[in-house]
Amino acid sequence: MKKYFLLFLSVVFTLGLAACGKKTTDTSSTVPINLGVNEFFQNKDVEEWKAEYTEYIDIDSNGNGTPDWQETEMTIVWAGPAMFDKTDENMIQRLGEDWAKKYPNITVERDERFLGSAGDAWTQLDMMVAASQDGSMPDLFFSLIVAEYYNQGLTLDITPYLRTDPDARWISNNALTYMTSFDGKEMTGSVYAYYPSFIGVNTGLLEELNVAIPNTHWTYEEYEATRTAVGTITESSNKCQFPGAGDFLHTGANYFDNMPGGYGGFNLETKRFEFEKAPKWGEWQEQWVSEIDRGWHMWDLTEARRKELCNDRTWGWGDGFEAVAPLDMWSLNMDPQVLKTLRGMEYEVYPIPVAPEGGNTQTFGWMDTFSMSYELAEDRVRAEAVYDLLKYISHGIEGRTTLYSYLQADVEKYGFSADEYVAKGGNAEDFPTVIYPGNVMMDYTFGWPTSTNPELIAKHPFVVGFPEDNKLNAYNFSIFKDTYFQQQLSNGETRVHRELPGLDRSFGQWVYWEMLQDMRDEGYSWNDLAPAMTERMNTILDGYLEYYNN
Repeated sequence: MKKYFLLFLSVVFTLGLAACGKKTTDTSSTVPINLGVNEFFQNKDVEEWKAEYTEYIDIDSNGNGTPDWQETEMTIVWAGPAMFDKTDENMIQRLGEDWAKKYPNITVERDERFLGSAGDAWTQLDMMVAASQDGSMPDLFFSLIVAEYYNQGLTLDITPYLRTDPDARWISNNALTYMTSFDGKEMTGSVYAYYPSFIGVNTGLLEELNVAIPNTHWTYEEYEATRTAVGTITESSNKCQFPGAGDFLHTGANYFDNMPGGYGGFNLETKRFEFEKAPKWGEWQEQWVSEIDRGWHMWDLTEARRKELCNDRTWGWGDGFEAVAPLDMWSLNMDPQVLKTLRGMEYEVYPIPVAPEGGNTQTFGWMDTFSMSYELAEDRVRAEAVYDLLKYISHGIEGRTTLYSYLQADVEKYGFSADEYVAKGGNAEDFPTVIYPGNVMMDYTFGWPTSTNPELIAKHPFVVGFPEDNKLNAYNFSIFKDTYFQQQLSNGETRVHRELPGLDRSFGQWVYWEMLQDMRDEGYSWNDLAPAMTERMNTILDGYLEYYNN
């Protein structure tokens, strides 16, 4: 097993959305599409890179025109808790089996030592290290805390495969950054799932309050105008209705101050927490405190006042009394069925509003990766096969199209319940227990692609939409057909840069509401608190980095 004693160094590329800084609601001409012409690809096309990587790509030892990996008998083993433990319903396994149908020489199996029930991410890391030592390491594995897998020498550098892969040209620059090792030397894996954020707007509540429904391509000023209109009514109505807010408590350093990365005050360029360098984020938090004083935020009311207004209702958004809310792809996993179909709530999905002057219009979400075993460096024929599978489950258009097709196939086969399946002539015992239409939508989509390829995006079930007489019509949000919104999602940032060492654990100790509480309860300003929070978080980070530096 490779060993690394690595410093915490800088990583590569940063690309903001082309919409950044625009002050107009007409975003039709600002659709950002990444064409892969960036530092990683170095302005060379696929054929140029193939000429440089002949020892890795299209290995054909007998010269018959068929790559060796398509002729060599092999079983590829993947591992990880991704997409549920029940292997016969697992979408990664299902994709692997469909991919292998093209290659009679290959079978795909899951290593069931690494199910979710085996333990958390750190336990799974320890298990993978042990597997690498006893010679039982899987070929492909879920690498949630990817910096740790790289630091342990467990990952294969997939640079040659990405550079010679036409589909990889469409991977967003933010995703490429996430896929890069913290020392900038290797590409450690491929993002297979991404859950970007957006904003939900309760159009039914706005109509009830006679508040104008904002433009879909809204600005921050329009977003605040909507909130203010509802907040003003909140103050005077003595009813359980609140303006709500987007997720700028986490993303404000980037959104308001254009801090690179910026999630939670972490500067991606300097690799340090820098709260005091985000004064506009601080102004926003001070505004939040002033709104607390005006009664705009349900969970900042006294318990007696909250019960007086709302009785026992506790889910501001889901109970229908917040005008806006921070949503992400996971909130569309099952919620539309509950909120729209069962509760009759009327709401729409909106993009992140165009940022105010000096800010950056950027969505954030969780990225999840799969990585290839470092042992494949000794078997480049097998490595080609494993990469083709990795591409199929992550950024490749063929594999993503196959994934999206499962939804309609399962609707036709199973319906939406065991009763429907039995009515179709099926056996109730054969009805899926976890993954079936209308239950876990993210398993049929893996969130949203980090590929910016419009052809791939057009195949996403939310873009295609559902017939009005279909039980999945609750997932029809017109904004998903909007190319600006599509590209805002695909070009999104990650929340925590788990490819950087120590950062994931540091964020585990970041209490994001603590500064708000101190401003509210103790009368401090942002400027009073920011330097101390910077020092505190960097001290925590440095403590973790000692492990890597030594």
